[in-house]
Amino acid sequence: MNVEKNNTDQNINEESVVSDLNDSLDNVIEDATKGINKLLKNIESSTQDIEILHETKEILKNFYKDLRESVELTNDKTSEKSNFKEEE
Repeated sequence: MNVEKNNTDQNINEESVVSDLNDSLDNVIEDATKGINKLLKNIESSTQDIEILHETKEILKNFYKDLRESVELTNDKTSEKSNFKEEE
């Protein structure tokens, strides 16, 4: 009985950690979105060369896309590990 309770408590703690990690990763995306949007507005208002403006926007959009995909992949992997432990 004690072993079962310990396993249950451990699973609850692990689920809490996974949930906190996923929340933190979501916050990273939200903060990055705000920062990149602010940066884009500053670039748009201060850059005179249209070619540089478009290249810079493209670089930032690609950076944001890569960051978002990385965070989503991490979220998926942590969720998979959490689900795997639940099945054990």
